[in-house]
Amino acid sequence: MEHEHLRFLNLHIRNHINKHFTLEDRYDRNKCKLIIFYYMKRYCERYRKLTGKQADYRIMAMMHNGGPNGYFKPATIKYINRINDEILNGRKH
Repeated sequence: MEHEHLRFLNLHIRNHINKHFTLEDRYDRNKCKLIIFYYMKRYCERYRKLTGKQADYRIMAMMHNGGPNGYFKPATIKYINRINDEILNGRKH
């Protein structure tokens, strides 16, 4: 599955900025940040088109945890609650 996400993301990135990432790039901190940036850019724009709303940190966290449609998935609720605890209370899990 992770290969499919990276392959799809590479197609999107190549079409827009002519950039290609490898699976090994996930272990390079700077490249990993770029991969996540382009992933979020793509799916937050898709979210905006579908809902008419901008994605906030909660939606982005749910997408990160549950995939592009993570904001629909009940399984991401526990994850977003942990994120909220981190942000609001500064607690570590």
